[in-house]
Amino acid sequence: MVRSIARHVTGKRGRWAVIAAWLLVAAAVVPLQPRLQEIAADESDTFEARSAESTRVDELLDTRFPESGWSTSVIVYQAENVMEHTGEITRQMEELCATETLPDLVGVGSSGGITCGDLGHPLGPETPPSSISDDQTTGMVTVINGKDDTASVERDVAAIREIATGPDGEGGLRSWVTGPAAFDADRSEALKGIDGTLLSITMALVVVLLLAIYRSPLVAATPLVVVGAAYLIASAVVLGLVEAGVLTVSGQATAILIVLMYGAGTDYCLLLVARYREELRARGEAAPAMRAALERTARGELEPFGAEVRERYSYPGAAERMARVVEDAIARRG
Repeated sequence: MVRSIARHVTGKRGRWAVIAAWLLVAAAVVPLQPRLQEIAADESDTFEARSAESTRVDELLDTRFPESGWSTSVIVYQAENVMEHTGEITRQMEELCATETLPDLVGVGSSGGITCGDLGHPLGPETPPSSISDDQTTGMVTVINGKDDTASVERDVAAIREIATGPDGEGGLRSWVTGPAAFDADRSEALKGIDGTLLSITMALVVVLLLAIYRSPLVAATPLVVVGAAYLIASAVVLGLVEAGVLTVSGQATAILIVLMYGAGTDYCLLLVARYREELRARGEAAPAMRAALERTARGELEPFGAEVRERYSYPGAAERMARVVEDAIARRG
């Protein structure tokens, strides 16, 4: 089968048909890239193991408690005596309640009272702990919004920080926005653009190494074009699997995909080039040499992969049984 494929894709017409097909498919899936990055940016549920009991509990909370999908921000105010700034803090709380930049606002309040919305819960304490420290230098205000996806959290935290006094506040009153929502927003901001940075660094490193080894711009550019097309198509496949509910994806996963595609893909390209040069010296003709090189390279990569698949799936339930054995061992040791 490998020999037949190699013969067809290296034929006079087959080679151009294969190149055209890959480039056309890669060009067609380019518009899907922003969609994948948008999904990867929302990491609110990415790291949940589907079979874990904690995931099932989280899903149960989502269905029985509407506030499980809320996001919580905490404004921490600091001054020599925050009680002297009650008027300013109240004004900011009222502005948060009235602003249109928080479209999913559920409520704003502190232990001293609720400025707007309904922050109560039947399981909560009737008298919550004080939000003012004993030395009256620190006070906290809670802001709850109705959505916890990454895009909404980033928008809401930015709006709160725009209204709050800030670390460089005037009149001796300073504030910081923290809490789960702010943590998620800051983490997302820190990782934003990492794909582009990794892609640029990876491509620059690959180009430098290829130019140093082969001293040929054509040989250096060819693997980049080939792997770039393969990356676009692989990303489209990942997007399809994500939207079908087969898997989840995160910003870290897309970043790793870039590194793996350019690292492993370049290695395979160079391996094929090396095999081609060997066959070209032995055969003297380009077409037969490429056909033999492609067959050798494909067999060398596909046979170990097939052996691993057979070994893994030849015993039904082996992976699950091994996982249970490991879990039991860990439980006994713990």
